[in-house]
Amino acid sequence: MVTFFGLLFSLFLPVIIGLMAVSLVLGKKADLPFAEKNALSFLIGVALLTLSLLLFGLAGIPFVFIYVVIFWALILSVVLFFMIKNKASFSIPLYLPFSGSSWLERFLALVIGFKIIYIYFQALISPIYTWDALMNWSYRAKVFFFARGLALDGNVAPFFGGVLQNYPINIPLMQTWVAICLQGWDEFLIKIIFPTFFLCLVIIFYYELRRFTERRYALFFTFLLTAMPLLVYHASSGYMDFIVGAYFFAAAAMLWNWIKSGEKPFLILSSLLGVGAAWTKDEGLVLWGILFFVFLVYSLFQKGEITAKIKKAAVYAAAPAMFIIIWFGLKSYYKLAVIYVVNFGDQKGILGFHPEALSRALENTFFTGGHGLVFVLFVLAGIMCFREIVFSDKKYIFFMAMLAWLFWLFLYGFTLSYETVFTGIIQHRNYLTFTPLLLYVCAVLLWDKYHHA
Repeated sequence: MVTFFGLLFSLFLPVIIGLMAVSLVLGKKADLPFAEKNALSFLIGVALLTLSLLLFGLAGIPFVFIYVVIFWALILSVVLFFMIKNKASFSIPLYLPFSGSSWLERFLALVIGFKIIYIYFQALISPIYTWDALMNWSYRAKVFFFARGLALDGNVAPFFGGVLQNYPINIPLMQTWVAICLQGWDEFLIKIIFPTFFLCLVIIFYYELRRFTERRYALFFTFLLTAMPLLVYHASSGYMDFIVGAYFFAAAAMLWNWIKSGEKPFLILSSLLGVGAAWTKDEGLVLWGILFFVFLVYSLFQKGEITAKIKKAAVYAAAPAMFIIIWFGLKSYYKLAVIYVVNFGDQKGILGFHPEALSRALENTFFTGGHGLVFVLFVLAGIMCFREIVFSDKKYIFFMAMLAWLFWLFLYGFTLSYETVFTGIIQHRNYLTFTPLLLYVCAVLLWDKYHHA
């Protein structure tokens, strides 16, 4: 019984933390469905919770359940006070999301629900056993748990987790938090977070499509998301790439909502989700940089005073800038490598081109990737909707996805990462950082053609 409630509380606290943050950002503009709001809250809450554990570790405060709870109880009490004072929205829509649905819609919803249950089951019946997931992530979480901190002295445990010390620790610290709530290390139950991230991705994906499409169409593309074989496997195996993909997709969707509506809360939510991506893997920071670049391009071509544009840029960059100062300051202080993902020092010199790797990467993309037909569909949608992309705001969401794809192709063609292409495995899982967004863009582009057919 203690284990059951401990497991529930390990997920409940980040949801509450994130819900307070999201509600505070939205203010009186309750423009998000309740389910989507909670899904976004989990993503943001996990990042905030693990960042607080990072600060605990830097301050020498041990990772103890009651310390964490008291810390967040004090913060949330203050936030709640200001929310009540400002009359922030806590509305919960009282409707059945599938009332009046057709048999096809109910069938698609049933299949999606079954897939989510299957992933939870698959995750919880086996420990983490794949090499990278175990040695690079779960092992560090175990070190943090038994050291009751970040192990920064290196005397009683491997320094800073021991493996890939320069890599972000959002998910290892979240696994540590689950173990703290369980009052012991459990190789099975710490995996609860991975299907939960998948569930949140599915919810956000569906409701973002429902903003502008009918229910059947949104369910069909959500079904395609849950039918991606590699995504389903990674949602239960303990890898980080699809979690970066969840953060990146949500951040891109919120940024596009801001582009379409001009509502500031979406911009702030995108910024917070970008921090989550960067705090999960180094590549996440580059992906947020892509969003920031698209934001700058959009702002450049909009009318308005330059001071107003600078203020918006400052708002969008504030949270990632704070994260960069804290995280890279820590890495600099402890003399850890600044960034892992970019390594140009191969035998061909800086930016040596590897055409054989690039052609193999494209072959892997379209024929062996385990991503279903997402890339084929993306290319076809881009060709079919080329004019619409050029002459509408859809070009911004399209280029968010396209630039993410080009980023990885750049790594495979011009850096030491070219070596990983010939195994195919790492490339395929790297692509999970942006394939949810890729599929979403396909749905966005093809909606008008489906709707008018």
